[in-house]
Amino acid sequence: MKKILVAFILVATFTLPVRSSEAIALPTLDGKLDQGEWDGSESLNILLTNGVTMTLSTIYTAQAAYFLAIIPHNGPNDEIQLDPSVPHDYFGIEFDRNGDNAIHGSVESPDDMVLVNYFENKAVDFYTHSFKVYEDTENGGRDDVKGTIGQENGSIIVEFSKPLNSGDEKGYDISLKPNQKYQVMVAFWDNQPPHSADVFINRDIGGKIFFELQVGDVTNTGTAFEWVMAGISVIVSGIVAYFGIPKKITFVNR
Repeated sequence: MKKILVAFILVATFTLPVRSSEAIALPTLDGKLDQGEWDGSESLNILLTNGVTMTLSTIYTAQAAYFLAIIPHNGPNDEIQLDPSVPHDYFGIEFDRNGDNAIHGSVESPDDMVLVNYFENKAVDFYTHSFKVYEDTENGGRDDVKGTIGQENGSIIVEFSKPLNSGDEKGYDISLKPNQKYQVMVAFWDNQPPHSADVFINRDIGGKIFFELQVGDVTNTGTAFEWVMAGISVIVSGIVAYFGIPKKITFVNR
């Protein structure tokens, strides 16, 4: 009977309705806006201190958050410069890890930060305190983000992703859960070298420099890997429910 039940759990798990590749497709982080790749995202218009309104879009899976920033840059004197070897345009987002609304956090509680095109044409995982930024890897942490920057029709296109919970405590990464609210601040450097303090950020919203986002519904979004992991979870749960939790596990050398 136990063998039959286990077999049933395996069959039931891997015969769950499988969504098409289109349904589970996630954005390609290449700095280009391919048709439909951000369909279904949550979008927010954000007024920057230079008077430009940018758009920030998000997509969430059970494992990661995907971000798209579109920054119009087509005024009479605007020039998009993405070459990081000279003064150039780059983007940053700060995650307020403890909700204290303190810019750059503190020595005791640094904030999480992602910079895109800061000194390389890619996204890099940082943390920040005392108005300075540090790569996660400088403190024994990891670079857990992916992304890049591009341009299209007079706008700067920033695409990147980060894990909801990377487990990187040394890199001071924020830890997020489904439906959790969190605070962020965005920043845009217009034709500036790295370390420049000449930056445009979002305007105050309700007396706070950080604005609120929320991890969206992740039940209808996921990668193939996440669906396999969900299936494994079902198997384990079913076996434990029937057999009970093992009291002891012994490893035998063969």
